[in-house]
Amino acid sequence: MGIAGRDIEPVYSQGGTVAGGVPTWDDPRMVLDDTAAVALSKALGKHVACQMRGQGSVVVGETAEACLQTCLFMEENAQYQIDAELLGGYKPFPKEIWDGLAAQRRGGWSAQLVWNYWLQFVEEEGISALARPAVKAPAGRSRAGYPSAARPPPTRRAYRAAAIPRRHAAGNPWGWAPGPC
Repeated sequence: MGIAGRDIEPVYSQGGTVAGGVPTWDDPRMVLDDTAAVALSKALGKHVACQMRGQGSVVVGETAEACLQTCLFMEENAQYQIDAELLGGYKPFPKEIWDGLAAQRRGGWSAQLVWNYWLQFVEEEGISALARPAVKAPAGRSRAGYPSAARPPPTRRAYRAAAIPRRHAAGNPWGWAPGPC
C-alpha cells in the first residue's frame, strides 16, 4: 500500500486493530542505526503500526500476542482494501463503529485467541509448514529472485501471515514483521 501512496484504512471488523491510522515512513532503507530508529519511531508516533514504504511494516503492542494480531489483521485488511479498490472502492465505516469494536476487544482476549491458534498450528504442523510455496523460474531464466520453500500453508490467511511466526520464533520479540508495503 505504501509503495502506491495509499493509506491503510480499516474495511472489515478485524481491520479495526488499525482504526487509528497507519502512517507511512517514506524511507526504503533498512533500520540499522539509532538515527533511522528515531525517525521510524517519530513516524510511528502513537499508532500501533507504520508502513515502511519499500520495506514492509512495523507494529508495536503491549504483548507479542497483540503484535501478532495486528500484523495478521492489518495485512488481511490491506488485501481486502486492495480487492475493494478493484471493484471501485470501499465504503468507510463511521468512527463510532471502530470505537465500539475496540471496546469489545479490551483486555487482550482476542489477541490471545489468535496467538493460541498459531501456537497450536506450529506445534502440530511444525514451523516449516508456514513457509511460502516454491516458485519455479520461467523457462530460460535463473532462479535468482524467486522464493523457495516447503509446502504451502493450509489456508489463505496462513499464507499471508507465513513469515510472522517464523520471525518471532527466530528471536524477534519486537513485533517486526513483513506486511503490506
